[in-house]
Amino acid sequence: MKRILMLMLAASMVFSACASSDNKEDSVITATAGEQVNENKNNNKDIVLAMRPASTLNPLLNEDESVDKILRILYRPLVDLDQTGKPQASIAESWYYTDEGRSMVVNIKQNMQWNDGSSITADDIIYSINTLKSAGENVFYKNCVKNITSCTKTGTYSLEVHFSGAYSGNVYSLCFLPISSRWNKGSDKSLEPLGNGAFKFESFTAAKELVLMPTENSFGTVPSIEKITVRMTTDADTDVYSFSRRITDCVDADESDMGKHNLSDGANKYEYTSNYYDFMGFNFKNDILAEKNIRKAVAYAVPIDSIIEGIYLSNAVRTSSPICPTSYLYEKDAKLYNYSLEGAKKYFELAGFKVENDTGIRKKEQDGDVQQLSFRLLVNSESEERVQIARKIQEELRAVGCEINIESVPFEEYTQKLESGDFDMFLGGWQMSAEPYPGFMLSSAQIGGTNYISYSSEKMDQLLSAAYSASGNAAVLEAYSALQKEIAEELPYLSIAYRKSALFTDSRIKGEIKPSMNDCYKTIGQWSID
Repeated sequence: MKRILMLMLAASMVFSACASSDNKEDSVITATAGEQVNENKNNNKDIVLAMRPASTLNPLLNEDESVDKILRILYRPLVDLDQTGKPQASIAESWYYTDEGRSMVVNIKQNMQWNDGSSITADDIIYSINTLKSAGENVFYKNCVKNITSCTKTGTYSLEVHFSGAYSGNVYSLCFLPISSRWNKGSDKSLEPLGNGAFKFESFTAAKELVLMPTENSFGTVPSIEKITVRMTTDADTDVYSFSRRITDCVDADESDMGKHNLSDGANKYEYTSNYYDFMGFNFKNDILAEKNIRKAVAYAVPIDSIIEGIYLSNAVRTSSPICPTSYLYEKDAKLYNYSLEGAKKYFELAGFKVENDTGIRKKEQDGDVQQLSFRLLVNSESEERVQIARKIQEELRAVGCEINIESVPFEEYTQKLESGDFDMFLGGWQMSAEPYPGFMLSSAQIGGTNYISYSSEKMDQLLSAAYSASGNAAVLEAYSALQKEIAEELPYLSIAYRKSALFTDSRIKGEIKPSMNDCYKTIGQWSID
């Protein structure tokens, strides 16, 4: 949930493009080590994972996503999320709003224990919240406490959390990994964590490895995997390389990254929909694009299904809105603009734009002025996928009389143009939070901020307000349904897809392997070695 409104805008593509897969001599893990591991891999029930070098193993002070993925093996969250992103019981047994949604009573399961056998209590949760509030701004779960003002103990296993205001997403504030107040108070235990998960801390060697051992946890089971060794690696590309050499047993990666490496030894792939949302935005300062019929015409001319199959290589899921299509909040009845050049022509005609025989580009004369369908499409040059999508859009729109000039620029210039509004349309992406609220990209209050397209609609603002303040599951579902239908009808953005990711595992690993966007190792306690 780090940086809930963090704009990625293809940064993942930029970073992967900068990482080299050809020279691994300087990596923490080497090919020679892989050859040694490979000889004995089938003779034990241990597995090897990877993460970046860690300066702390305290989940509330950690700033690195790869470290958090491993810490979620040691810890369980206060409130978990199911495969649809819906909050579900974990350490917290139940919760309900009070004070018209400005506070929440949280009840903790009374059989929950830390790995040393001590009980998880309200004191631990309050201590964890206060630790997060005083932690640095870059810690992974910092945004979980951005709306929390205070918390009050109401019993050994209950507390009341107070928020700055009523918000339908306040429950997501509880999706952090709590720590033991007794264990962490008074001395530095940042490299000796006491967790509550299926595996417990055994040892840590800085810049080298972390060792975890199975434990009988609060859920009454003991994992069959006998040991987890976590090696320190330099970057995500090294993670993929290490897995391809069978140095490690799992890697969470895009399939496009895996394609760079030889997986002839065999691997299993477990797909899931990531939180990375791709779209095309329209600049509403452009009077022509501010007309809905023009945006609808463009939407019909974009062959999204073909783009997903041919450019994403089917590693994406189409969406009609910024809400993930696998989310329990996704509105399946919101309008989808299925590819139709005839549909595109129809809406251009409705907007008054006719094809001129001399150029083939549609024009419209109004009050003595001649408007022409010619737009600049901004894309960052580091993202080959987005450049290909831009070319496809250019080709299709040209066929219906609309000229697209692609502006492919470096990422730094790309962000500057977005911030200054120097574009007509742009291809971009957001790494969305577990909290589904999309006000940052649609609210008129965010014009000059993260609403780069300068979109303003009183009705949209009202629907955003209703989705923000809705209380109770039925009200939230109703509010998000109405919001998504309006987004699809108004088309401030043309939603393209949510990208897929996958957990790749060594073929000897079996069992209940069900990664999700917020926890790729979620079911590791139910894995086994064949």
